[in-house]
Amino acid sequence: DIGVLSSIGHVRFFDGYIYLLAQGMIYRHNPETGNTTALCDSPTCQHNTVDCPFIGISYALGGLFIYDNKVYYHQDYSYTVQEDLSKEPDVFYVKRYVQYDIEKRLLTPLNDFESGIKSENFADNYRYYLETVIDENQNINYNICKQDLTTFKTTKIKSLGSVITGISYVDNERIYLSNGVDLYFCELDNLETDIHVYKGSIYDCIHDNDYIYML
Repeated sequence: DIGVLSSIGHVRFFDGYIYLLAQGMIYRHNPETGNTTALCDSPTCQHNTVDCPFIGISYALGGLFIYDNKVYYHQDYSYTVQEDLSKEPDVFYVKRYVQYDIEKRLLTPLNDFESGIKSENFADNYRYYLETVIDENQNINYNICKQDLTTFKTTKIKSLGSVITGISYVDNERIYLSNGVDLYFCELDNLETDIHVYKGSIYDCIHDNDYIYML
């Protein structure tokens, strides 16, 4: 379906299916049959009300990740509630990270987030993300946090100060960070030591134990 695939945000492969984030919805494509279906399978849903688990989904805020038959993504939307017709409706804003259980069709909010720089990456059942902290004097600082996708427990693992830093890549041993000036990594068992490997600005990277590939 060209209409579905014309604006792909992110693509993931899990359990024989290709998952596509496009046009505000997550689609599941079966390569063997060629069938593509939306995870929200309600025929009357327009995906724009709070009843839809995919309202406000955005690939601009990290895309999607799939682990243990569950999809993880960001929601960023607003909705109104009018209890008194003589008054203006109340407006509510939702900015959160959520888990959607594909088998149970159950949406579980994991944590809220404020506006700010977004960066995240995944390794096994852990999510690593950039936390933006604004103090009472409006000073902005950043932390790297680690969230267990089984227990949902979140731990701050590294303070970055006021330097905006992106999480370029994570594996079971290292986390690669880019601050617009250079690329460096930390061993996950020694996060206090920064090892600089490249001078310059990069967007993303991966490595295969022998080489680092950068974008």
